[in-house]
Amino acid sequence: MYCTLDELKTRITEKTMAMLSNDTSPSTVDEEVVNIAIESASNLIDGYLLGHGYTLPLTDTQSILKELCLDISTFYLKKRRPPVPEYEKTNFEQALSTLKLIQSGAILLNVISDQTGESITGRANGFFVTSIKKDVIPKKIMDNY
Repeated sequence: MYCTLDELKTRITEKTMAMLSNDTSPSTVDEEVVNIAIESASNLIDGYLLGHGYTLPLTDTQSILKELCLDISTFYLKKRRPPVPEYEKTNFEQALSTLKLIQSGAILLNVISDQTGESITGRANGFFVTSIKKDVIPKKIMDNY
């Protein structure tokens, strides 16, 4: 999982988390429900990474993946008690957009290889954005030279 219950508590107060997670006693956090939301968010992230050169699940949790997992988990919990606030919907949609950029290669994760212990991308911890190259001169014209 890309985030923990304690990390999620930095985003959602314990009182709010209890109301969102517990159907019988809204004064107590139902950790099972919260962990299911976190696991679902982590599975969604893995779904975007699957087949794109990453060995899953990633053990070297990237800060960007933790932030995405927190946003998605928060959305999953809040949708249990509609209506979901607009800013939470926006955060969720932005998280999905970021996952699509990771999937397309526009954002590359710095993943440590289990076998060599070295960074696969050769970059510092975290993530970086690469540009998507567009030809300045069309390929048809360049083929003539």
